[in-house]
Amino acid sequence: DQRIIYVNPSAEAMFEYPAAKLLRHPLAQLLPTRFHARHAQHVADFAASAASARLMQNRTAIVARRRDGSEFPVEASILKVRQQDALLMAVILRDVTAQQRAQASLDQYARRLQALHQMDQAILAAHTPRDVARAALAHLRQLIPYHLASIVAFEESSAELTVLAVATHSPTAETAVVFHDPREDARWREVVARAVIAPRQEDDGLAEILPGAGAHSYMIMPLLVQEKVRGVLSLGADSEDAFGRENMRIIQEVARPVAMAIQQALLLDTERRQRALAETLQQVAGVLNSTLDREQVLRTILEQLARVVDYDSASVMLLDEDELQVVARRDVGVERPFSRLPFGALPHVREVLEEARPVVIADTAVDPRWHATPVTEYIRCWLGVPLVVKRVVIGILNLNKVTPNSYSEQDARIVVAFADQAAVAVENAQLYTRAVQEIFERKQAEAALQAERARLAQRVEERTVELTAANAQLARALRTRDEFLANMTHELRTPLNAILGLTDVLQLGLHGELTAKQRDMLHTISASGARLLELVDDILDVAQIEAGRLQLSLYPMSIAGVCQSSMQLIAPLAAARQQPPPEVDVAPETDVIWADELRVQQILVNLLNNAVKFTPPGGRTGLTVRQDAARDATLFTVWDTGIGIRPADLRRLLGGADGPQPFVQLDSGLNRQYEGTGLGLSLIYRLTELHGGSLTVQSAVGQGSRFTVALPNRWPEPGEEEAAPPGAASGPLVLLAEDNERLLRLLAARLLGAGYRLLLAHNGHEAVHRARETPPDVILLDLQMPELGGLAALR
Repeated sequence: DQRIIYVNPSAEAMFEYPAAKLLRHPLAQLLPTRFHARHAQHVADFAASAASARLMQNRTAIVARRRDGSEFPVEASILKVRQQDALLMAVILRDVTAQQRAQASLDQYARRLQALHQMDQAILAAHTPRDVARAALAHLRQLIPYHLASIVAFEESSAELTVLAVATHSPTAETAVVFHDPREDARWREVVARAVIAPRQEDDGLAEILPGAGAHSYMIMPLLVQEKVRGVLSLGADSEDAFGRENMRIIQEVARPVAMAIQQALLLDTERRQRALAETLQQVAGVLNSTLDREQVLRTILEQLARVVDYDSASVMLLDEDELQVVARRDVGVERPFSRLPFGALPHVREVLEEARPVVIADTAVDPRWHATPVTEYIRCWLGVPLVVKRVVIGILNLNKVTPNSYSEQDARIVVAFADQAAVAVENAQLYTRAVQEIFERKQAEAALQAERARLAQRVEERTVELTAANAQLARALRTRDEFLANMTHELRTPLNAILGLTDVLQLGLHGELTAKQRDMLHTISASGARLLELVDDILDVAQIEAGRLQLSLYPMSIAGVCQSSMQLIAPLAAARQQPPPEVDVAPETDVIWADELRVQQILVNLLNNAVKFTPPGGRTGLTVRQDAARDATLFTVWDTGIGIRPADLRRLLGGADGPQPFVQLDSGLNRQYEGTGLGLSLIYRLTELHGGSLTVQSAVGQGSRFTVALPNRWPEPGEEEAAPPGAASGPLVLLAEDNERLLRLLAARLLGAGYRLLLAHNGHEAVHRARETPPDVILLDLQMPELGGLAALR
């Protein structure tokens, strides 16, 4: 009758019955009622069988019931026991609750792995970020029951959010954006920043962003790639506390591969878009290079733009005073007419034009900047990009969509590239139009110019005949002048030389003694003749300089010597005007320069002569010589304490186009006080220029004047042919080698003055080279020179 005759203490504990409550009671009271029939059948079958036991490996799992009515799974083994011809059955029971729970966990984990594997396969097979996100949400529903879900991506280079996928039980489009509102990007990023450390479930203010789609609990999980947030996975449920720790662990497992797949898809999508962008821009560039037809280029730009940025309509508008004129348009589906828009009344257009930057109106229904017109009522999302030529905005390229939130910052960057091409097309067309107009105007101008040229050619021909005659006459005049000067100098010098010579003979007393009065008269004749001869020489020098025929004889010149000789010539004139001898101040460092000594003396004598002439009796005159290191020049300054020169007279005296002009005198009246021809200053200036120098004047009325002649410290390079003073061409040739430049110049001046010809060297090697090249008559060597000494050079 299957009544219990024995229970062990473990059975008492398992079923929570004392032994007294079990003994003599049927075993069925430890089983749920629904298992009674099955239990009875099982016992009968076992009793009728030949088996003496059902071992543990053949055990059958059943459900037992405790004293309190709670059920739990057990494993049972039955044994047949014969005792005094009675058949007893021993039942061994084991509680397998924990085992079944572990098995259930394993089965659930296996199902999760299978679902994750299927998700991995699905997201790996997806090609775009949106496909990856949609596949992830579809397979995630097998692991976690949710009511709403979305995946949002973050743009790495901007603050822009992009909804990749949405899953919802609601069929309405309004619930499509579950946890993303484009106007709440900043709050989104704030929430995500706090969610990076761990997924969040508690109330953190995000509920205010939810659009009221019935989500009473939510979970957000950042999608991380290399510790950087690339997006967010969000789940919502219509019940409270719907997501537990196990769900959180599943989400964490899902987030990693989804983030990687989305990142990879984004990179591939970016590469595809960039390639498509490059291809479209290349095609646009090809059209741009092949035609100047503005309409054709703009039409191609709009067609190619549609390959990389979707739009329902797009247009190019150019500024025309205070209006925008649509010059190119492309519509998808519905054709719309061209129009003119007063941009001053459109805030979004004015913003693009004034700030010269792209503007995106994500939703025209809520953006206060949008100003609808009858032709723009269909637009829900607008993107405008300025057309810029040489930093000046000339128009707008705009794209329109009938759905909101269609354009991103990435789209704006792409459109900017096309806008640049459109701006180039407009500029090229404008340049072409202007070029055509300019060519037309130029042809007209050329025709007029050609007629004018014909008239001018006739006039030029007439003038050429006149100029040819004038040039011939001028050439004859120049030849006549030269012949006149040559004849005059010859004709004047010949009798003058005779007069001066005979005067000298008479003064010597060779034809008898002369009286004092006769001597005075002869002295006057001699002085006047000498003065007249100087005048003839000056006129001849000026003429030769102007004709370019005066040549300088440059050689080392002793500065002290030329100054002293000039003073000796001027001293008698100063004494005659009751003035002390001119003062001479030559700086010690000024010794020798390379110049024409006779011409330098002529310069100094003329300057000193003027200084003495325009200084009253008792006044002072002088000559100062200094070195100017900055200009590498020697400065000869002749000064006086005479009458000075007014600024206006100074400008008249020196203001000629080529410096002082001949025969210009400040005191030029018939009753003038100071004698002279006006040749001196002109001759000084031209002789200074021939030396490569300059002449400067400082003067004030009543305070005297300072005339400064600057002559360059020129010295020939080794190997340059040295000049020699007149009369030295046939003297012995001396090779002078000295490394001290100052001493070399001094010795050279003395040797040249003594009639020698010179070869100069600055060291022993140079001396040997010069001696081999031109054997000298005499060699003078410094014993101690760099590189090669004197004795070594001689050897």
